[in-house]
Amino acid sequence: MNDRPLPHSDEIEQAIIGSLISDKELHQRAMEFEEADFYNPKYRKCMAVIRWVIREGLEVDIVTLTQKSPDIEGVIFDCMNHMATTAQFDSWVKQLRQLTAQRKLITGSQDFYHSLYDTDDVLKLTGTYVSELNHIMDTYQERPNRPQMLVKDAYSSGFYTFDYNDGGFQGGKRIVFKGAKNQGKTTLAKQFLFSTAKQNIPCFFFSGERDVKDEIADLAKMGASPQDIQFREGMAKRKEYYPTPKAIEDYKNGIGKYITVIDKLGAGKQKMWDYVFGKMEQCAKNGAKLFVLDNMAVLNSGSGKDKFSQQSDIIMALDVFKLKYDCDIILITHPKKGKGFESTSGMGEIENLADTVIRFIRLTDDKHIVETENYMLKSNALSSTKFPDDIKARITAIMTFEKVKKGTKFACYFIWDAERETSIEVSTMPTALEYQQQGHWVEYVNRYSVEDLPDYKGNKSLNGGKSE
Repeated sequence: MNDRPLPHSDEIEQAIIGSLISDKELHQRAMEFEEADFYNPKYRKCMAVIRWVIREGLEVDIVTLTQKSPDIEGVIFDCMNHMATTAQFDSWVKQLRQLTAQRKLITGSQDFYHSLYDTDDVLKLTGTYVSELNHIMDTYQERPNRPQMLVKDAYSSGFYTFDYNDGGFQGGKRIVFKGAKNQGKTTLAKQFLFSTAKQNIPCFFFSGERDVKDEIADLAKMGASPQDIQFREGMAKRKEYYPTPKAIEDYKNGIGKYITVIDKLGAGKQKMWDYVFGKMEQCAKNGAKLFVLDNMAVLNSGSGKDKFSQQSDIIMALDVFKLKYDCDIILITHPKKGKGFESTSGMGEIENLADTVIRFIRLTDDKHIVETENYMLKSNALSSTKFPDDIKARITAIMTFEKVKKGTKFACYFIWDAERETSIEVSTMPTALEYQQQGHWVEYVNRYSVEDLPDYKGNKSLNGGKSE
């Protein structure tokens, strides 16, 4: 018998493990595999840890896996750099099983070969060998393939971590944005709108804080090319950025066609909720799939007991609406004037029936708020991340997921693009690179070969998805 290595493929073993970790739709498929399917000891150990995590009912993510077995962290990242696409996964599984069968047949043949020298009953030995061969082939042929699943169409938010945690926008969800005033909740929601419109999906935005003209200017600036953003320098040389008339016109003739924006001034003598809900229904009948409402306090014009009663009616109407029109609703809540994070009236009711609850927190070193929660969070939140120090220093905000139905709760970290007034997600996950290449609000940071992030002035990847 020769000394050739047994058939195997490190590339296939890496691709399958990377896919199982990155794609939560594939997590349960880890239970289809056997230890013998993975020839390389380090990949075999990694798969064993994944299967243990699933059996324990834990999340299949890098943090959980490395807590269970710290020595596989490098292996995990190697695998995630070689992972298969969803379309390739079944093909890789088929090849892996074939390699497993080949190895079993070869080692079985070697055992049979050596046993022939010492047997007293050749017929019995041969019968046992043939039986083992049949078992190997039966196992190879009968092991379950991936079950056919009905996957609901979804579209991207433009942010890698949100899509990973919550599956993107799939319809039928009410998402609550919470946090203190002036944190960036509305800006983030408008970026969601912009990304939705880039996918040619109609959406709707009610602004209870500013007029339509100002909101359109902000949306236009998000997708403007560098030459179409102008600035005005104020006192102490602080710069304020504005879109040029051309940028606004380009927006109206392009992405703006997919975003309906209304403000509270349009209500006239109508009750605010009646006015907004009527506009929502018109847009839903025309195919709108994402609705952003800023904010709950403006929608609810009641007072005293009537205020809580009307709020309950609004929440109920939104939950019926999301299912009736198979759409997603982002409801932005603000605390009462001068109050802190948890002071929104009736917040418990708003959150309890929500599908997803997100808190957006601006991290700052402002000396005036040293004692507040968002300042205290900065060192704690960043200490556990894998970002290099130079990237940590530039992180300005964090989005935490306090509630996700059937999803994960990874935090999302941002740096600030001052010219476009947008939050840009930074991520060390290799698959986030695809989001950056597609022009989403993401910058991938390679934690093993770190280069400082580029200045956002002239950043082509954020030019409304266009390349220059």
